[in-house]
Amino acid sequence: ARFIRKGTLYPDVPEHIYNKDEAREWYRPSERVLANPRMLILTTAALKDSTSLYRQWRRHTGFDVGVVTKEDILSSSGGDDTPQKIRNWLRGHAADYDYLLIIGHHANIPMRVLAPFNNGNAGWWPDLADIPSDIYYGDLSKPDEESWNLDGDSYYGEALSAGGFVDPQDAPDLEMELHVGRINSSFATTVPSILEQTWLFEYDKNTTYKETSVLAGGILWYPNENGGGYPGYDGAHYMEFIMSNGIIKESRATTLYEK
Repeated sequence: ARFIRKGTLYPDVPEHIYNKDEAREWYRPSERVLANPRMLILTTAALKDSTSLYRQWRRHTGFDVGVVTKEDILSSSGGDDTPQKIRNWLRGHAADYDYLLIIGHHANIPMRVLAPFNNGNAGWWPDLADIPSDIYYGDLSKPDEESWNLDGDSYYGEALSAGGFVDPQDAPDLEMELHVGRINSSFATTVPSILEQTWLFEYDKNTTYKETSVLAGGILWYPNENGGGYPGYDGAHYMEFIMSNGIIKESRATTLYEK
């Protein structure tokens, strides 16, 4: 992230261009056609045919759609393990895409296991030690050795000391190039049904249904819980934040947390 992607079009010359006024003479954005949004589907060879109707429908909605299988990637991309091979392939081939839809169970297309605490030492919070995540695939900016695994110890995404203090040993770029989603199933009979629900949802004109939400937030620990003077952590704070900032309509939200 933070780099201008090849082929990116702006309605005007970007602000940080030194000779912005002169550049308008040749940039001429009004004469250039903005590209369609682009989606890449990453799936397995066994599921590829199960996505054909979805790909056809998605193209009809104005998307350019590509598809690649895990097997194709593993046969052509280098890396220490399957997640790294996939990310290396994406860095080389998916920079012009906007969305990545992974279709396949995590046992077949693995997530990257992240260790937010340095060296996997979660200290007082052992339940938070390992976090499987697809966010790893959304960042295409730098190779692992310069970002997610900067210190080379194979604990990816380290950011905190065992005491919970900010102490980054890795440097992942969390400003994603790709919006990543996953259908976490590898059943060829289940995937088409899930994809069908996707387009039925988009065609549904019932905005009340689409804007209704359920928000659950738990208290992970209380202030000064162990006598160490640390602040508490209440997930309700973040639920309130997304409502107060207009991300979710409060009037149509059901909340499941203490107030």
